[in-house]
Amino acid sequence: MSTRARTHHRSGRLALLVPLAVAALVAGCAPDPTPAPTPGAPSPSASPTSPLPAPAPSPTQPAEMSRDDETGAVAAVAYVLSLYAYTESTQDTAPWSAISHPSCKFCQGVLDDVAARRAAGQTARFQPLIVTSRRTLSASPLQYSIAVSVAAGPDSSWTKDGRLIDPGRVTTGELTFLMVFQIDRWLVREAQVKATS
Repeated sequence: MSTRARTHHRSGRLALLVPLAVAALVAGCAPDPTPAPTPGAPSPSASPTSPLPAPAPSPTQPAEMSRDDETGAVAAVAYVLSLYAYTESTQDTAPWSAISHPSCKFCQGVLDDVAARRAAGQTARFQPLIVTSRRTLSASPLQYSIAVSVAAGPDSSWTKDGRLIDPGRVTTGELTFLMVFQIDRWLVREAQVKATS
């Protein structure tokens, strides 16, 4: 899982297979006395279907996020993890911005990644992050540091017209979120990403 904008000008490898119908014409043969059959009407060609997968669905905030304790902070982290794949896949940044603290560099990195893809005429299809472990590192009133180990991907990159640029690969890592409760909601104050594979 990376928040740094990826390279958006790599050439995708796409093999275009164009079937050619070749008519064999033999010159100098005697005409066939049997009348040639009348060719039938051409079959309608099927409309091309883009291989671009459907984006990740929009996540719903869990009810526990209304709590200002550790249970609420853990629920907020789960929501952020689901929101990450949705944001990168749909380029809808409004929900991500709503849960991001203004000083969160990690959060801004995701927004920059989306903006770079949009400017390059590209999109992405990120898989939901799978949490393999979670632990609370520190807790104080209205502020919690929570670490989660995750498996991510494969996260693929595509052109807007459905051409695959990069199929991506499965990676693992640990994310440490600093969650703060301000007024009536949780915000990501900061997050650190440590790749493990």
